[in-house]
Amino acid sequence: MDKYVKVCSLFLCCLIVLYSVPSHAFASASFSNAEKLQLMTQYAPQVWFDKDEQYYPSSVEWSFSFLERYKKSGTDEYSLRTKESLDNPNGVLSFFHGNLNSARVYSFWKQVNPTTADIKYYIWYPYNRGKISKNLESFASFFGIHGGIGNHVGDWEGISIRLENGQPTRTEINYHSWSKMYDWKDIPKVDASHVVTYSAQGSHGMWKDPGEHEYYQIKVPVLGKIDGLVDKTSKGKAWNTWNALEAYDMDQKQGLSGKKWPTWMSADTKSTLPGKNPADPMSGGIASWGNEKKGCDSLLNKVSGECTLSNGPSGPDENSNWSSSYGVNSKISDFMMGESFGGNGGGSFNDLSKMSSQNDVKKIILRTGSRVDQIGVQYTDGLTLRHGGSGGGEKALELGSNEWISQTTFCKGNTIHYAKIVTNQGRTVSGGNSTNECRVFKAPSGFKIAGFWGSSGSELDRVGAVMVPNK
Repeated sequence: MDKYVKVCSLFLCCLIVLYSVPSHAFASASFSNAEKLQLMTQYAPQVWFDKDEQYYPSSVEWSFSFLERYKKSGTDEYSLRTKESLDNPNGVLSFFHGNLNSARVYSFWKQVNPTTADIKYYIWYPYNRGKISKNLESFASFFGIHGGIGNHVGDWEGISIRLENGQPTRTEINYHSWSKMYDWKDIPKVDASHVVTYSAQGSHGMWKDPGEHEYYQIKVPVLGKIDGLVDKTSKGKAWNTWNALEAYDMDQKQGLSGKKWPTWMSADTKSTLPGKNPADPMSGGIASWGNEKKGCDSLLNKVSGECTLSNGPSGPDENSNWSSSYGVNSKISDFMMGESFGGNGGGSFNDLSKMSSQNDVKKIILRTGSRVDQIGVQYTDGLTLRHGGSGGGEKALELGSNEWISQTTFCKGNTIHYAKIVTNQGRTVSGGNSTNECRVFKAPSGFKIAGFWGSSGSELDRVGAVMVPNK
C-alpha cells in the first residue's frame, strides 16, 4: 500500500470514529463522583458569623435529639416541633444556641444540562431570632413585644454556585425569603475559590459584605417609608465549611462523601419508614422544620402581619429545584428570586426565561375554584405567561400607571390552594380557599414582583416571585 493510500485510509478511519461518537460527548462536561466531590469542596463557602452571634448552626442529627416528628392538626403531613414545651413565643431553649462543632454544610450537585451543573450549599440552624425595625425598637414594650417578632424554630440558609464546563460563572446568596445573584468575578473569595459570606446576627440571612443591610422597607400611605428591617453582619468568627462538608448527588439520590442519602430529604411527608417510630425525625420526610406560630395578638403583631413566633420553615427535599432561579434570560442581569412555596408536583416554569426588563406587568391573572388552577401575568408588550390548568373561573386585575405587584399571599395543601396578589396601591385579586399553611411575601426595598417561577400541571403546584428593580 503506497503512502497516499495509507494516508487516505487513516483519514477514513478517523471519520468513521468521529461520526461513531455521539455529539453530546464533545459538548458534555461529565464528572465522576470523585470529581463532583472535589468541585463541591473546592467552592464551599467561608461563613463569617457576627461578633454578637448567639445562635449558631449545628448538624441536623445533633438538633434531632431535641425535636420530634408529629402531624399538625388538620393536616396529614409530618413536621417538627421541640420536645420541650415552648410556651413563651420569645423563649429560648438551651439547644437554640446550636453546636458549631457538629455543624455541617449540606451540599447537593444537580446536573442542569450536559455542560451546566449547580451546587447548593445548605446550612441548618436550630433557631432564628427575630427582630423589630429600628424606629419601633424603643416602643416595643408599649406594643407588648419583649424581644423580636418573627422568631422561629429551625432555619435553613445557603448559597448556590453555577458551573459551566466545570468553571463557576455565578453565585446566588440567600437571605430570608429572598436571594441575590452575582457574577462570579464580583463576589469576594478566599483562596481564590471559596465564596466569602456573612451570616446576619440572629436571623442568619447571608450577605457578601459586612455591615448593615436593609432588606425590607415599612411604608404607610401618604407618609411613605417610616422604617425598615435590617440585617447586621460583621467579622466575628469564621467557619470554613469545606472542612465540614457532606456531599450528595441530587440526580442519583446518593451520597458522595461517605454518607447515605438522608431520610429527611424525602419528599413524602405523609409516611413513615417501615419499622420506624413516626416521632423520630429520621423516620421520613418533613414538611415544616419547627414549631407552629404563637404570639400573634399584640398591636405590633397585627400591624406587621408577623407573629412573635412564626411557623417553622420548609426545608430542602429530593424535589428541591434551586436551578430555576438562575433563569436563562441574559437580557435581565439584575433580578432577585423569592423562595418558592407549595407542593412537589408538576413541571417547572420560570417567567424570567421570557420576560424583558423593559416591560411592566399590565394584568394579573388567576384561575381558581377550591384551589388555584392557574396564575399568569400579561406585560405591556402583550406577552402573556400562564402556568397551570384551565379549571376554575378566571379573575384578572388590570394595573394602572405607576402600579406594580408588591406583595403576595399563598396558602398550600398538596398544591397551592389560595392566592392573593397585592399592588403598591393596595388593590388586590384573590381566589381559592385558605389553609392553615400560608406565606406572605413582600418585595424588598427597591424591587417589584414582575413574574413567577415554580411548578405546575393541571393546577399551580408551587410558586415563587421573580423580582426586578423598581426604576
